[in-house]
Amino acid sequence: MKDTAPEDRIQQAFLLHETGAYEESLALCSGSKEIALEILAAENQLALGRLGDAEAAFRDLIAAIPGSSKAHLGLAEVLRSRGDIPAATGEYAEAIRLDQRNPKALREYARILAGKGDHRGAIPVQKALVGISQNPLDCLSLLRSLVAIGEADEAIAIYWQMKPSGEGNPGYIEALIASKRYTEAAEEAEEAWVRENDLIYLRLWLSALARIDPAEAHDRYREYIREFTDIELLFSAVLLAKQLHSYDEAITMLHSLRKLQDEPIYHLLFCDLLRAKGEMDAAGEEYAELLSEQLRSFEHPESLKVIIGKYIGFLELTKGQDSVIGEIRTLLEPHTSWVCLVCLGEMYERYGDLPRARDTFYRGYRSHYLRGGIPYAAFSARNHEWREAEKVILYILSHIRKGEDLEMVAGEIVHGDEKLYQNMKITHALIERFMDMIPDLTANGREILAVASLYAASDALERRDYQACKEHCLTGLDMMPCYPSSIRIGDFIPLLSQAKDHALSERPVIQRMQEDAVPEEVPIWERLMLTGNEEKAAAFIREHSEANEMELRSLLGTRRVAGIINEIIRKAGEEGISIIEKRGISENGEIYAWVFR
Repeated sequence: MKDTAPEDRIQQAFLLHETGAYEESLALCSGSKEIALEILAAENQLALGRLGDAEAAFRDLIAAIPGSSKAHLGLAEVLRSRGDIPAATGEYAEAIRLDQRNPKALREYARILAGKGDHRGAIPVQKALVGISQNPLDCLSLLRSLVAIGEADEAIAIYWQMKPSGEGNPGYIEALIASKRYTEAAEEAEEAWVRENDLIYLRLWLSALARIDPAEAHDRYREYIREFTDIELLFSAVLLAKQLHSYDEAITMLHSLRKLQDEPIYHLLFCDLLRAKGEMDAAGEEYAELLSEQLRSFEHPESLKVIIGKYIGFLELTKGQDSVIGEIRTLLEPHTSWVCLVCLGEMYERYGDLPRARDTFYRGYRSHYLRGGIPYAAFSARNHEWREAEKVILYILSHIRKGEDLEMVAGEIVHGDEKLYQNMKITHALIERFMDMIPDLTANGREILAVASLYAASDALERRDYQACKEHCLTGLDMMPCYPSSIRIGDFIPLLSQAKDHALSERPVIQRMQEDAVPEEVPIWERLMLTGNEEKAAAFIREHSEANEMELRSLLGTRRVAGIINEIIRKAGEEGISIIEKRGISENGEIYAWVFR
């Protein structure tokens, strides 16, 4: 009994944890020096909501066993519960680096990336997860990410590789719609709707049907919006009615929708419907009311910018330039927000009043160095005031602290019509800021860095700085994400080739890692946090390739061999690996084989 007590205690603690008895499980873990119980104690603290204790415990475990994927995963869960998503993301990534088959770490990391729109970053993680889990929900997330980046055909191919069992997958139907295979999509969605009675399939069916037979889809929408109170279904019905010029019906349905949920986009659609009907006075009143509401609240700055642009476009249909300017100035000039000032500046520039446009854009820059600064720099560049544009962009880059803000500015520099990347001072400053913030970059940010590196490499080649050309090329290749949209690996090859052809002497860019910097592989015993008897059993099986139950009883001095082996298999399974396999029964009991490589 003395020998088996630790294993019994561990097994009982795990059973209590799995049944939700966290306090009781924690009590069994207390005072134990077994790594398995220490990490279970931290997991119990997390489950009980004691985030401070859980974080301290997981950090202690990471310090003691830095190669433990499970410890990094636990810390990630604590940080996510605290709302520190950037730090949690880093810990999920580290857990995956240590164990690429850790399904929970893969799932949560992919969810965070996809949740912030970084689908290209999420796809490799989602593919790895689907290969392990074969879970339909994981497959759905992968399909939706592929559709989001325009890879609908690959999404369809992956769906069929999964060998579907007859259950529907909305991601597959969304991929069919995205690839314009509307008839197939409608058939699949209708079958799934009849079979599963899930509204998501009804929405997809009618969406696909609207592309094939809008009139039939219109009748179906009428039928189902009477039966189901569904905002998404009702909004789609309004848009289809508008497309078919059934404006009165669209307005009636829109009133019903706004009673359920009154968003600015629905009010804007109401204005557009009145305008389409030719009721210009009523439309003007609604546009003005909507704009006034949004100016009072300032809840959605980007939506406000769209509304202002729409209202200006409407006024231009019915009024002269001076009247439009007067009306918009009256509405916007009392507000010092960057949104209002940028919209005013754009209007003045379009009408050719450049002095007033410059002054208004500059005030927008002073109102918000980032949101107002980018339009001001772009205006300066369009009007050949390059020194001013350079000064503003360099100021913005030096003050940015968030990765998402850096990517927004970088997009304007690299992809904007003003071609600010042609100013090498700006491009080099951008690359420097990117290199400082690499952990915070999405796949889109890494691609922009790759493009900026390509421009910098080309400039270095023209200046005959072949070493710099090589460095920029290798940086761009290193940072390029999967599924790039505006650059290819082949774009760097001619530049690298020319740099190598002309260089008279070279210094290596990629340095060999120092021997002491190479991390040691964590022993499998520590990785799985095996107890003393578990480690002895696993080591014996590995040394002899196979062992039977009687041999292990003699080695361990206990009859509980089956329980010990089952616990090793369970722990390995939690880490997403297999180290021992049962190979049948002999006259000396069950046979166990070592299968880990």
